[in-house]
Amino acid sequence: MTHEQKLQAVTADIRAKLPRLINLEDGCLVFDKKSKQIGQITRVINDVYIIVWKDDKVTPNHIIEDVVNDNCSVIGKEPMLNDVLEWLSDLEIKNEELNSSLGVSLFYGKDFRFKTCKNEVNWDLSKPYLKDQSEELVNFLFELIKE
Repeated sequence: MTHEQKLQAVTADIRAKLPRLINLEDGCLVFDKKSKQIGQITRVINDVYIIVWKDDKVTPNHIIEDVVNDNCSVIGKEPMLNDVLEWLSDLEIKNEELNSSLGVSLFYGKDFRFKTCKNEVNWDLSKPYLKDQSEELVNFLFELIKE
């Protein structure tokens, strides 16, 4: 599998286990089935969702008012470090050796490590989103769910 496929698999698993990530609120990503664009909800006013479309080439500040309905599907929010930690705490790892050795540690406020008996990787604290983390970290998390 490619890095992108592993990231998508881990992200999908996190969103499935943490339903709050797909609540229609600020930060939630949606997909418009007609225009095939991905947008991000930036505000909700009286059940009208203000969406900034990522593929829109007008201006970065161009906003479109739309009601999320059958024409849109919910993708969800991008998982962050706190989401990954919550997901890990509830994750049922089938590989007993990995399950019994999984650990998370913070060293002197700047080095955040995930480790098992087989591997150890760092979370880059300057990047809060999972999608921006290293390929090694995504591979590490993918190994926990692949079986």
